[in-house]
Amino acid sequence: MAQYDVNIKDFELKITKLTEEMLDAAENAVNDAMDDLVRISSQVAPIDKNTLRKSWNREVRRDGENVIGEVTYNVAEKDSNGRFNYALAMHEWQYTPSKAGSYEGYSIGRKYLERPLMGESKKYKKWIAAEIKGATE
Repeated sequence: MAQYDVNIKDFELKITKLTEEMLDAAENAVNDAMDDLVRISSQVAPIDKNTLRKSWNREVRRDGENVIGEVTYNVAEKDSNGRFNYALAMHEWQYTPSKAGSYEGYSIGRKYLERPLMGESKKYKKWIAAEIKGATE
């Protein structure tokens, strides 16, 4: 009977290294995408209170083999009913912005974060794919 031994340790090490390089590349591209999303969304957020446009926060982190990008806005305001999240209200409530305008095809107003995310998502996916492809070549 013939016996054939295969040592896959070298292969496993190369796959682990390649996976790490791909995650690094994806993280770089997601950072670029989050920067771009902040750039657009902060310009189409309502400008009644300039604090909203400056209140963004962005984070890119890894969770296992997932790269997660997050952009948030947070401004607390007071009205006759107490404190409320002004950033969330301006994102979700129906209203007419006091100052009209647009930036890169997106009008100023509600859904100032969601609209650019949905509108630019194909571009962001291409950036991520290209970065990963470059890391594997």
